[in-house]
Amino acid sequence: VGEATVVARHDAVNGVGDTLPVYEHFMGGGQDLRGFSFGGIGPRDRITEDSLGGRYLLGNSIEMRFPLGGMHKP
Repeated sequence: VGEATVVARHDAVNGVGDTLPVYEHFMGGGQDLRGFSFGGIGPRDRITEDSLGGRYLLGNSIEMRFPLGGMHKP
């Protein structure tokens, strides 16, 4: 009657000579994490408080879908 979906994601990014511009880092928030703006979660610069992002990303989600009582597909 219902369905379940499980999604797992992992990524890593590396630069040449161990240098990687901040804009190439993974930024937490936005569509990846509800309730936070893009770049709104994760490490920050101590002086400017700008988001620094990260080199690694790990995420997962579980989604379950099922019909509500009295509602059905025609």
